[in-house]
Amino acid sequence: MAIKVTVISSDEPRRLTKRITLQNEELMTESGGHMLRGTYAVRAFETLAEFSEMLGALRTNEAMVYGVPTGPAVGVVVTKSNLAAMPKEKREGHIARSNDHFDWSDGPGIFMIDIDPPKDGPALSKESEVPLIC
Repeated sequence: MAIKVTVISSDEPRRLTKRITLQNEELMTESGGHMLRGTYAVRAFETLAEFSEMLGALRTNEAMVYGVPTGPAVGVVVTKSNLAAMPKEKREGHIARSNDHFDWSDGPGIFMIDIDPPKDGPALSKESEVPLIC
């Protein structure tokens, strides 16, 4: 059975991801953009190696949703407020990037966790992180 995830591609803004730069020997982090409009598509993988390959190929305007849409497998994604403002007859094929429009797949899935170190402290090692979530 395939692992299913959803890839969101943002049209506005063109960058969703964090930007990390080195300035004066210090790492600086700039937040990603808040997506206003884009597209989504469900992707299916038979192996974690296939998933890893796709994940490594994502562009700066793409993001992962570790669930699947409750409606069609491809479409347009907009903000909740823009979706609510659309006439009902124009909403087909449009969803908001919210829990109301996504659910967990019936098959196997991927659990993603992001543990950021404290600003003034060291990052945790893999060996110390795993017991925190198990």
